[in-house]
Amino acid sequence: MEKLEKIQGLLAHKNRKMTLAEVIDEMAEITLEKIDPARKKVTKTVTPIKSEKPTRTVPTQTVTELHIRANGHCENCGSVYLLEVHHKRPLCDGGGHELSNLLLLCHGCHRRESIKYFGHDKVASYNKKESADIDEATLVDIFALASIPRQIPFELLY
Repeated sequence: MEKLEKIQGLLAHKNRKMTLAEVIDEMAEITLEKIDPARKKVTKTVTPIKSEKPTRTVPTQTVTELHIRANGHCENCGSVYLLEVHHKRPLCDGGGHELSNLLLLCHGCHRRESIKYFGHDKVASYNKKESADIDEATLVDIFALASIPRQIPFELLY
């Protein structure tokens, strides 16, 4: 059950309200994509174009090291759901992708840290650009979800 909950948390970016049946279906699909010869795709090797400007994307190796350091849990509240990379010093203020500048936070803790740094108005305006259906009430719900004690069974959260 712990493994299914872990996978459900990792797939939460794809679908926040994924049921365990949907998790199992997605796991079967991923497995078939990897091992079914009929489904294997031929991929070309693409050489990435080097850019002078640093990318906003955190390198995969750094994200992996961050997950290992945090043991796959939010470094603030201990949640395993909807984990995101947080820059202590944001890129816009000269921060980088060094492991010492990064935290692994759940969605609620990440929002809270962003509001502390940038202010509610700035974060709310960014949210409106990203998703027209997110409003202040949704942010409050996200913050409340992040503060739920981990002793509550995962199934009761949804």
